[in-house]
Amino acid sequence: MRLKMRLKDWTKIISAVLVALMFMGMAALPAKAEGDEKPQIVYDKNGLEMRFERLGTLDTSMDKATPFRSGGPDGKAQLDSLTIYEQSTYGPKVPNGFYYRTVGYKVALLNSNRIAISDGLIPVNESRVPLPGGFVYFPDKGRIDFQYAFVNTKYENTKEFRAESNSNVAAYIKSKYGSAGFNKPCVTSTVLSREYIIKALGLEGKEHLLDEARYLLRCGEVEFFQADAKGGEGPALDATGTKVYYNVLENSFSTDIHVPARFKSYEEDIQSRMQIIDLNTGKIEIIEGGKKEDMDIVLDKLDAGTQSAKPGANYSGKITFHRASDSMPNPINTTIYLTAANSKITSSTDIPVNGLKPGETRTVPFDFQAGSDKSKPVTVVAEINPEKLGENRLIETTYDNNKKQVFIPMQEDKVDLSVQLAAWTDALYTNETDLFSARVYNTSEKPITTDIVWKFAGKQVRKANITVPAKSSAIDRVNLTMPNTSSASVSLEVEVNPSRNKPSNETTYANNKITEKIEVLKTDDSPSTGASDPYLVK
Repeated sequence: MRLKMRLKDWTKIISAVLVALMFMGMAALPAKAEGDEKPQIVYDKNGLEMRFERLGTLDTSMDKATPFRSGGPDGKAQLDSLTIYEQSTYGPKVPNGFYYRTVGYKVALLNSNRIAISDGLIPVNESRVPLPGGFVYFPDKGRIDFQYAFVNTKYENTKEFRAESNSNVAAYIKSKYGSAGFNKPCVTSTVLSREYIIKALGLEGKEHLLDEARYLLRCGEVEFFQADAKGGEGPALDATGTKVYYNVLENSFSTDIHVPARFKSYEEDIQSRMQIIDLNTGKIEIIEGGKKEDMDIVLDKLDAGTQSAKPGANYSGKITFHRASDSMPNPINTTIYLTAANSKITSSTDIPVNGLKPGETRTVPFDFQAGSDKSKPVTVVAEINPEKLGENRLIETTYDNNKKQVFIPMQEDKVDLSVQLAAWTDALYTNETDLFSARVYNTSEKPITTDIVWKFAGKQVRKANITVPAKSSAIDRVNLTMPNTSSASVSLEVEVNPSRNKPSNETTYANNKITEKIEVLKTDDSPSTGASDPYLVK
């Protein structure tokens, strides 16, 4: 009786443990995203079958490729199809919005040592420059004596497939999730038929390479574009320029791709297209380490072609700029925008820059006419890839080096003030007074107000302001009295602009002062010999 009770107790304990283990196992299973109950076929033609799997991001621990094989002693001699997985973002295109499109894939077959067997390797140095000789290495060529190599690939064009499948996926998302499903990452799967893979890799007559391969390298080539005014696809603004490299010693791959900053939100989608797929286990390896440098266009020099400007005169200048070296292979098109103050640009204010390559430097001319305001400098501003382009402005690492400006002083008038005595007497009796005048001349094209100082017998007898009309003259007058002095003569000095600051830019000051000797006349005290006036002596 006790034995039976103990057996029942043990049975209950074991059942409870099993229930707990089952519950824990279920809890450990990855949760399915909404809409994942049944994949939806969105494209099925030309050896490709695409399915919408779910909303969410690619998870390589769950999303594994499915190689289907048949034939041979083990039933795995021939690869009949391969199901792959990718992450994408879909949504209706708004006018002038920015998007990406996958236009193709760089594909190659690798052996169990991850050496390319379909198109071989091109040995390169650490800077990714091909080694001398230009040879291509295949596994049957013997021992590897290089560390780095560019993976020679075929190009799989997906233009036709992409256009129709994208439209179908977007329509399915809208019907199932409404607008809430747009602009979010989702996972799709695509079944590649044997015939499709053979054609994409150019293996006609070499089909055995597909069956012998252990891995498929498949890396996306992505274009970046702006939608047109109707929401249609516009021309490519940029591209990833995808390249794949292999490090022999580390048995690792890296990609060289370019993702402009404007499209960084799609970077995870793009990275999901850089795959190495195990054709036995289905494991998907995402190739990391893509090189994603951004472009930098630098305006180096703005040369106005003159150090000073004359009102109304025409001048020619030059603009020098360069594009820094970057990983983006495609030439770019942009604009230099010119603005001016107290002048006008007489050539085009928008100078086109077409086909500028990485590392390239250029110089372009421009013309301008100086304004009429002599009190202000001429200002010219040049900006490459200017801010006014708005959404069409190319993305750069910085815009701080895109603009330069120059200030060109107006040529100053040739100003020269000079003074000459206009009316005077060259001799005076002691205590005699007479009217003296001086004429001040102005060569400038504008009136000038300045100071004039009179000195007589060593003393300042007058200081006054005088305004001299443009390219003319003005008179200043003073009454002078001969002082009582034992000297035979006294000095008369008249000076204009004595402080040299009204104005400060005279061409010369040598003619600003005039000096004249005025004789002192005295009466003869001896008796007169007749009725005539007494004679004068010096």
